[in-house]
Amino acid sequence: MRNIGSENDDLYKTLTNGSVSITRNKDTTFRDEGEEVVIEYRPFQEEIDTSALSNEEQKYALSHSYKLLHFYDDVIGCNEHIGGCDVVCIYPLIITSGRNYLKNKYNKIEEIHLEGFGFTYPNTPDDLLNIFNILPEGFSRNLLFGIGLLQRYRFIIKTVEETQHIRILSISKVCKTGFREEDRAYCINFEDFEQLRRGLNRIEDLQKKEGSKQKDIFTFNNLLHKFNPSMYRKKIYKYRYDIAFNSISDIETSKKHEIYSKYKNEIFKIKKDVELCSLEILIEKYQEKLKKQLGEKHWQDLFNENPFILSMIFGCPVIKVQDQASVGGLKFSGSGDKIADFLSKNLLTNNTAIIEIKTPQEALIGKKYRENVYSPSVALSGSLNQVLDQKYKLQKSIASLKEESRISDIETYAVHCALVIGKMPDDWEKQKSFEIFRKNSRNVEIITFDELLEKLKLLHVLLSTNEVE
Repeated sequence: MRNIGSENDDLYKTLTNGSVSITRNKDTTFRDEGEEVVIEYRPFQEEIDTSALSNEEQKYALSHSYKLLHFYDDVIGCNEHIGGCDVVCIYPLIITSGRNYLKNKYNKIEEIHLEGFGFTYPNTPDDLLNIFNILPEGFSRNLLFGIGLLQRYRFIIKTVEETQHIRILSISKVCKTGFREEDRAYCINFEDFEQLRRGLNRIEDLQKKEGSKQKDIFTFNNLLHKFNPSMYRKKIYKYRYDIAFNSISDIETSKKHEIYSKYKNEIFKIKKDVELCSLEILIEKYQEKLKKQLGEKHWQDLFNENPFILSMIFGCPVIKVQDQASVGGLKFSGSGDKIADFLSKNLLTNNTAIIEIKTPQEALIGKKYRENVYSPSVALSGSLNQVLDQKYKLQKSIASLKEESRISDIETYAVHCALVIGKMPDDWEKQKSFEIFRKNSRNVEIITFDELLEKLKLLHVLLSTNEVE
């Protein structure tokens, strides 16, 4: 069995030499019910840095215990119990010798909470070391220097500390990002934290890459070009135009054309980088949602925030006219009997398209009908008829809808219908039955959620490989 303690001898020694205590209580005095485990540090005389502390400070330190970690059950503002330990409260205290001994590693943040991660309660030093090993990405794992965010993510701490009266930073799987007045906390939803972390990684990696280029060119020019310029031509560093590009909005129009003409390729490259970064975030978000049992509203919101995905369904340029559109009432805004998830139109012809969004967990295939032949599921056939009924109602009511909604540039002479539903079956025979069914459903384009994900990934590949001409 792997000895976790051997990976960090200093930390393991601190956890096992008696200066760190693990106390487990039930029915705690400050909670109505539940369990808590408190990890405390009580210094020994030989651990005190006499050069960093006065005599009075040394006496005080030796007579007090300092909380390092606190495990307990309930999350403030959340009624859902995750199982295991719902909250890990981290006190970022430095307990290694030096001038910062027994000081908080941050200026204002006194506690960092991990909420809804379901950690098990520790009973032994090895249990604690196990927990340190499975802390989320972005956290330091050394108790001696104060557990907290890694140095490369210090900007998150710095930004939160700019707010007033905040003493707790909470990384939560159960709460939304924002201020939490009850405990003077700033809560960052874990998905938002992951996006922040990956974004900071990209920026730092880019800085390192550009810094290496500059150092390489500087060294070359001063070692080779300087002493033999005829043989070694001077290298020129091509500066990135990110800053100039971001400042274009502040420049007068006549100058913009001049900048565009001069830096056309660079501007296209920057635009492409931004699109790639946004697409990467969208793909990650989409993949995470696919793993969960989410309702239609979550997916409708995703497509509403990223309407370009609708164009990928049809393979032609479309724009969204209305989400949650009434196709049989008075207005497109929603008053009516039949509501389509999205109403779009072709940019060139104004021909309308109805898009119905279901969920990935909807079954596509029903019972086995004959040998190697399966019938479509009730959800699939029912959704198909739902879309066709919406199309019928739209064509029947289009005149009054256009008049009441004051939208004239929309036509229904050949309404295109699309249904996003389910995930592709794993079984080959079921795949065959599904393909036969949807290829013969000529009036409705049927596409699965995982097929849309593959389209997004393919778009990312194309953007990554195509060079700016």
